[in-house]
Amino acid sequence: MYEVLRVNLSKESMCFPDFPFPKDIPSFCEHQHVLQYLQAYAKDIPVKLDTAVISVRRVEDVWEVTSKTKEDRPEVTVLDALFVCNGHFFLPYQPFDTTAFDGSLIHSHDYRTTTPYRGSRVAIIGAGFSGIDIGLQVADVAKEVLLFGKQEQQQHGFPANLRQIDEKVVKITTKGVLTIHEEREVDHIIISTGYHCSYPFLPEGLVEVVGSGRVVQPLYQHFVHRHYPTSLFFPGLNFIAALFTAFNSQALYGLSLVEGKADVPSEPEMDAWEGRQLSRLGQRPFRHYHMLADDQWDYYDELQRKAKIANPFYTPIIRKVYEQIQVEKRRNVARFKDLNFDENGDIIVSVDN
Repeated sequence: MYEVLRVNLSKESMCFPDFPFPKDIPSFCEHQHVLQYLQAYAKDIPVKLDTAVISVRRVEDVWEVTSKTKEDRPEVTVLDALFVCNGHFFLPYQPFDTTAFDGSLIHSHDYRTTTPYRGSRVAIIGAGFSGIDIGLQVADVAKEVLLFGKQEQQQHGFPANLRQIDEKVVKITTKGVLTIHEEREVDHIIISTGYHCSYPFLPEGLVEVVGSGRVVQPLYQHFVHRHYPTSLFFPGLNFIAALFTAFNSQALYGLSLVEGKADVPSEPEMDAWEGRQLSRLGQRPFRHYHMLADDQWDYYDELQRKAKIANPFYTPIIRKVYEQIQVEKRRNVARFKDLNFDENGDIIVSVDN
């Protein structure tokens, strides 16, 4: 977690539907505020923290989980249902041979501060949320920042010393970065190419991680294990979405399956969903399989219907603010976090002020 980290989604669009963020913090709050929010949300929930899962195995019709506390004391728990929520931002995906480079090189996972980059030339490989965010920070102190990554559209609002290069990096050299067109010399490289999903505690063969480490199979609706649809779930794999809404929606549908309130999906139904998902993916890379983007609202509505729950899984304000942020981000990626929203989801401080 780097020092100056503000959320990419405002508090109005990333909250749980029944638990708003405090009113006295800005819409694009800092990571400390998110931690405090989650701690407050979990305060009255019997969640056991500071516990590492060592192994999981299927024993007849239950799950046996072996864990270890911070005092190194092992425990075995027998469960009817298991939600695997270990996250996927801890094992960096690093697709390059970096041994030849003479300068400093890190993955964005290890980035903390701009201090090492003052007055230097910096290459950032990967133009996703983290790459852009780190690039904007480093540009405040660096001589030049080169942001490598394929983008559907050119970003607006970059400072003069931050250049977006829409070329694929093919090699890291002694002096810098090589694309299909030329080599560019830099002093530092920050690799921002995402992360692998990893489940070292699960039995071999229970899931398969493919698509450059970003796609988990065999899952129905992105999180329901096809072979154990009433007892094994993997929420939180999606991206480009109002993530807390996604987590909440998946948890509610998963619980409905566990409790027998939702109909158990048949094999043909799961096959049909997978076919639609592959069709929706189209020409995009397979690693984008879990991306929601504009389809997320239909997805949440579908989970609500399948869960047989009357209340919507998200509020109109969550969607309204989320969609406004996407528009403002395209207008000025460097300033959209200056926005603030009121309780109706309307902009009260814009990037033009």
